[in-house]
Amino acid sequence: MAAPPRLEEAVALYRSLGFEVRLESVEENELPPGCQDCQAASLLFRVLYTRFSDCQLENPRLGPGS
Repeated sequence: MAAPPRLEEAVALYRSLGFEVRLESVEENELPPGCQDCQAASLLFRVLYTRFSDCQLENPRLGPGS
């Protein structure tokens, strides 16, 4: 989970390494106790999911751009 500007930095880094990146909004039930009332968390923060690209899955020895 991250918020700008670190969110954009993380997305750029993972993509430069050849990962697929998906961002999801933060759900209230994912926040720690006491944070459910904080609108900033639900508006700014995103959950960042990554996975290997299809190319990496087919040949794990290939690096980005190979």
